[in-house]
Amino acid sequence: MLFPLPYFQHVFSKRRRYPRHKLRFTTVAEIQESRLIELVIRDISDSGLQIELVDDVQQGEVLSVDLPAGLAVDAMVIWRSNGLAGCRFCLPVSAPVVEAVRLRSEVARTGTQLGLSKKCHYRVSMIHGA
Repeated sequence: MLFPLPYFQHVFSKRRRYPRHKLRFTTVAEIQESRLIELVIRDISDSGLQIELVDDVQQGEVLSVDLPAGLAVDAMVIWRSNGLAGCRFCLPVSAPVVEAVRLRSEVARTGTQLGLSKKCHYRVSMIHGA
């Protein structure tokens, strides 16, 4: 018997240890304290995130990703393919942190002021040479 793809997505999502939250959140990350990159978080859970890459990162590299409220979390690149990468947090993040990222993504989607930390704005200006 053949099952449609949504069936398998539903079954596999139930097996995940931490639920994923789909979103679109633009931020910056520092790679092993040597260079800054801009990235888009596509989904997040307590254990990791999926990102769209503007710059090249290698599997095994550790990123310090800026999140709302001035938080930065370390995440290791586990896989990469077609401009995307999956990262596992070095330490699991709390549910309120995941919720803060999700809410900031909703704020950005609705066109409200994003309100990133000053540290993040400084990092973005460094990337773009301003």
